[in-house]
Amino acid sequence: MGSFRVGTPLTDDRVLARYCNNRGAEHNARGEQAAAYAYYKAALPTDRSFTAAYGNLPQLYLRRGYVDGAERLLRQAVALSDEADLALWSLHRLLLAQGRTDEAVQIAQLQQARRERDPYYWLGVGVERIGRQDWPAAVAALERAQALTTGFDEAHRYLALAYWRAGDAPRARAQWARLDGRPGRDPAFVALVRKIDSAP
Repeated sequence: MGSFRVGTPLTDDRVLARYCNNRGAEHNARGEQAAAYAYYKAALPTDRSFTAAYGNLPQLYLRRGYVDGAERLLRQAVALSDEADLALWSLHRLLLAQGRTDEAVQIAQLQQARRERDPYYWLGVGVERIGRQDWPAAVAALERAQALTTGFDEAHRYLALAYWRAGDAPRARAQWARLDGRPGRDPAFVALVRKIDSAP
């Protein structure tokens, strides 16, 4: 999926943190744990708001049995950002593995609360329900995505499709109008535009 939304500019430090994290991931995939550790550790102080490194380094710690260090980093990632999904998932799994069920339930509740506020989560749910041809459920999920943000082209495109399949041509047409001439390049969407335009 593509988007016409403007991205966030990155400073040199933020670019370097992502580079170090990516190199760490490459070494980790090859089983080169010492090199992966060095790159992940370099990423952390370079951009302390970049949660991916806080989520990746604990995986190395867990392999070595450094459970306390892993948990500390995962909790730090969760505290730093509402977008630390991998860290939340890893922390939940760690707590379950240790039999700390009450704490794991709290983390699961936090995961669900964050999902409820995430338009991309609802977009994913909507697309999955489109795949099942469950048009009312797709409409409901995509309307949630649309309500949580503005200028979300993907939500408008998929909502147009879901409305159309649910038999609501006026609402499908209204979604295309919100795209302001940006229907996307997917041939299926281009064909849908033609159908919507020709509908009574």
